[in-house]
Amino acid sequence: MSDFYTVRVNSGIKTSKRDAIQKNGRDLSVTLEILEGEIKQIKNLIVNDCYYTSIIDEIVAVRTELKSVAYILLEEYIKTCLAERIQGENPEALERLIITTGRVLK
Repeated sequence: MSDFYTVRVNSGIKTSKRDAIQKNGRDLSVTLEILEGEIKQIKNLIVNDCYYTSIIDEIVAVRTELKSVAYILLEEYIKTCLAERIQGENPEALERLIITTGRVLK
């Protein structure tokens, strides 16, 4: 977990995780705020006794978007943290990637 909060220096340019996880001009924090609103909507659907299928549709949409966030984070992890560790001959780095990828794909 400490890797998430560290600052990386690549090619002399200092970048934070926040800078690194912008994709297609859309900051992941904005995506997460949208997801937060969608989760509140799911709660409201349940409280208001809406159709099961409406609730399930919302859950599937949130799950899909969360997976896309996980893929973006995994991609940045591979490009930054993992690349540095492999170059530094850290044997645990590849195993950690395999485990993390397996969690994302579930």
